[in-house]
Amino acid sequence: MMTDLRVTLDRAELAYTTGDVEAGMQGANEVLAALDSHPEASADAGVGLRRDARRLRAAALETGGEFRQAITVLEQLADEPMPDAAWLRGLIALSRCRREIGDFDGASRVLDDARDTIERLGVDHLTEAVQLTVTVGSAHTSRGDLVRARIIAKKALADADRHDTVLGRASALWNLAIIESLEGRHPEAVTYLNQAVVAFEEGEDSRNLPRVRGTLALTLLDLDPPDVDRALREFEQTERELAWLPTNPVDLARYELGRARAYLLVDRIDKAADAISRCAALTPREAGPIQVWVKAFKGRLEATRGDAQAAEVSYQEATAQAMDLGTPRSAAQLWLELGGLLDELGHADAAKDASPARR
Repeated sequence: MMTDLRVTLDRAELAYTTGDVEAGMQGANEVLAALDSHPEASADAGVGLRRDARRLRAAALETGGEFRQAITVLEQLADEPMPDAAWLRGLIALSRCRREIGDFDGASRVLDDARDTIERLGVDHLTEAVQLTVTVGSAHTSRGDLVRARIIAKKALADADRHDTVLGRASALWNLAIIESLEGRHPEAVTYLNQAVVAFEEGEDSRNLPRVRGTLALTLLDLDPPDVDRALREFEQTERELAWLPTNPVDLARYELGRARAYLLVDRIDKAADAISRCAALTPREAGPIQVWVKAFKGRLEATRGDAQAAEVSYQEATAQAMDLGTPRSAAQLWLELGGLLDELGHADAAKDASPARR
């Protein structure tokens, strides 16, 4: 029985890694159901098989945008520590899923809760341990605590250098780039991202390479002047690389949002509108943070078309959701952006009303 179930799970994992998320989920559920119906599955072979099936189920749930269900499974796996990289990857996914639903405190606590166990198991030297630090740091970035995020990113970079892990260093550089960009140092961010792309290519990390490339494309749009042509090329390359991989829909939504920004910068309004429609369709209902920026961009499009009233409504919705998520920095940024757009449209009074000080 165990041999047959292992074959079933191996086939499901292969299907998942080649982009057939439904087949991956079906296979994982089939194995878990079979184990539940056979008490003798509590033997060592059954325990390991159950753990692997849960991991696959969690991955498929995350890829399908069912973050809360994925969190439930990942919490079970977190409570079963093992001295291997797979357990650490589960912690990374747990922090990432909590971040995607806007639970930044929970995402940050993953490392605090696991730190002693990581050291006890002797896996703190692994690349995945560095990447867990980076993922937790990104939760602080999403919350707007850039000081704490930078401290964590610098620690991750030092850990990567100490343990000589190329992929760990690439992950830390990626996180530092995001912080640099958020603090307005976009050329420095592009430099970090170029280095990270090279490192992920050298490490043959097919999962993270397109994601860091997508971040590079987004950052190129923040340069002065924006490098729109290269950004669009990087988005196209990202799309090609992701076509054969199971991909978090939030990542896909972010890249469509970036593509919409790029088109808007060169006055291709219809293409920008198409991209934001695709972004909205891709955004899972549980992904609050990306929903904020979808609403804000809709407001930007409405302002570009001269509809100041509709733009203000969209930004009000985006700001309210940002406050609900506990990201006042983002809310203030949105109101400043709205004020600038209204001022450009000649609505000076409305622009003053959009000041964060008036809210």
